[in-house]
Amino acid sequence: MKKDAYYAYGVYLTENDQLIGDVSAMFIQRGPAETCMIGYQLDEAYGGKGFMAQAVGLFVDHLFDVHQFHRIRAEVMPGNIGSIRVLEKVGFRKEGIAKQNLFINDAWEDFILFALLKEDREESRHANL
Repeated sequence: MKKDAYYAYGVYLTENDQLIGDVSAMFIQRGPAETCMIGYQLDEAYGGKGFMAQAVGLFVDHLFDVHQFHRIRAEVMPGNIGSIRVLEKVGFRKEGIAKQNLFINDAWEDFILFALLKEDREESRHANL
């Protein structure tokens, strides 16, 4: 994190400080791009309860406000409906499909590309005040 190359934070329950997931930013590009890619994971016992949407929302606000990114990217396998919902709740927009993007489980898998611009996040935050 000191080298501005990777950021990772735990997601904890407030009532008992139990670690239930994490959020991270990687593939950081500075200069004219000012962009990064986010990733996240959650203990399946806590899925579908809004924890990850809240964590990702707070994390992207932190990335925009503190680290001054202009654009945040995410990639999701088409069958990962929960993750797609998280991104849509936070305001990410679908930009396209990366065909045969990664070799996972002995096959080349497609990924849906999402992105969120700082201006779009600021607009949605002010609209929800």
